[in-house]
Amino acid sequence: MISGGGEGVSGLPLRGILSALGRDQAVVLCRLGTPVHLRPDSTLFNEGDVSGKVALILSGRIKASSLTEEGHEVVFGVMGPGDVVGELSALDGRPHSATATVVETADVLLIPAPDFKAYVEAHPRMALRLVKILSDRLRDADRKRVEFGNHETEGMPRG
Repeated sequence: MISGGGEGVSGLPLRGILSALGRDQAVVLCRLGTPVHLRPDSTLFNEGDVSGKVALILSGRIKASSLTEEGHEVVFGVMGPGDVVGELSALDGRPHSATATVVETADVLLIPAPDFKAYVEAHPRMALRLVKILSDRLRDADRKRVEFGNHETEGMPRG
């Protein structure tokens, strides 16, 4: 599953989380995982689960979403090749904060959470890349919260 070439690992361009790594480091990370083929509409893990795994997406697309109390789906994002899903749970040991559903046929590497965490601890460039990804997500969530808050208060009398 892991092949050579300047393009990346298994023909995957070194993008997403892999963009922080050299080819050798990417190969080491990929060797930690077990390849899995996923069909559309299958669930990788559910919100609230403790799967103990991180998925590195090699191909396809996976969405992270949650259901409101009213049953409406809120999509946090759609990830593709080079992205990871489940990294928050791997790093903090808490249950998944979203459900990961396959949108488009996907090939992933399932990496045990303890192995992923140890890899991140041993590779500072990977840790910094994760911080940037999580920072981008936090900024996006803050922006959306402001937009939502603005809609919520429009037309309401000021106190």
